Amino acid sequence: MHAGSMEETAEKPAAMDLGKLLNARVVAYTRDGRRLQGTLTQYDDYMNLLLEDVEEYAGDKLVDKYKILIVKGGNIQAISV
Repeated sequence: MHAGSMEETAEKPAAMDLGKLLNARVVAYTRDGRRLQGTLTQYDDYMNLLLEDVEEYAGDKLVDKYKILIVKGGNIQAISV
C-alpha cells in the first residue's frame, strides 16, 4: 500500500505539469541525446508523449521531420518550452 502511494505522488506532478503544456510547442530531450521539437497533443501517466509536427535534431543538425511521433516516457530526459 505504501508503494502505491509513492507511485501516485510521483505521477501526479508530472501529469499536472504536462497538462499545462498541452497543444503547446515543446522540446523533449531524449536519453540518447536527440532533441525533439513538436506540439504536445497527448500524454499519459508514464510520460509517454504524442507529438505532432515534430523536428528531430542531433546536436544542431536537423535529422528528420515527422507528422506524428510517439515518444516512450522512459526515453525522455527532460521537457521544456
